[in-house]
Amino acid sequence: DAAGNGQEVLQALEKIPYDIVLMDIQMPVMDGYTATRRIRELELKAQQVKPNNNDSGGISDSEIQLSARSGRIPIIAMTAHAMKGDREKCIAAGMDDYTPKPINPEELLEKIEKWTPVEQDVPIQKTKVEKVRLHPETSEETQPLDFEKALERAMGDKEFLKMLLGGFVRELPDQIESLKVAVAGTDTVALTEQAHKLKGAAANLSAYGVSSAAKSLEDIGRSQNMDEANQILEMLLHESKRLTEYIERAEW
Repeated sequence: DAAGNGQEVLQALEKIPYDIVLMDIQMPVMDGYTATRRIRELELKAQQVKPNNNDSGGISDSEIQLSARSGRIPIIAMTAHAMKGDREKCIAAGMDDYTPKPINPEELLEKIEKWTPVEQDVPIQKTKVEKVRLHPETSEETQPLDFEKALERAMGDKEFLKMLLGGFVRELPDQIESLKVAVAGTDTVALTEQAHKLKGAAANLSAYGVSSAAKSLEDIGRSQNMDEANQILEMLLHESKRLTEYIERAEW
């Protein structure tokens, strides 16, 4: 299951006893640090509430249930901020582990296995990565998608990768439209949030052209200087078109 912000994470945990949470750091409404601290506070309060005590200490039944059903839920931070001290900051907020973006699937699986031990170890079969044949007119140096890296991230499953890429390009027009609205309204906050989201999604699929253009828009939003925003939007549109056409012409 996916949540769009930290508040949605809390709401989801009230309903379902998840085994683990992969927590994005930068989210709208409530960021990953705040959401994690809130989860840990609820877990601590739930442990202090006696079963027959009518005084809930100011937390709701659903919030108590959140912690009581799952105990201390493991939380792994997922962040593009791969800077010195970031891991320590995540741990200080109450997270159990940390993995930088773009996500390395094998590394992430190792961390998930570490924090969600099972009674019987089930070996993970590593699939040999098959390289998709590129369209003859496309140059390796200029390709908008690194297929080999993308396949590695999809654990070598071509059908799974095809599904991921299909979903990504279907959502691209709506995401770009949101960025256009943010630029037109000089809404730097919305621009930063939307561009950050697109940058991460594209990087996780090894669509580096789209990811790079989205990062430039994110930087513009953070700087609050919109002078080059329309120019970068055109670059993003160009990279999105290249990516879409490239995927359509790939011989799976």
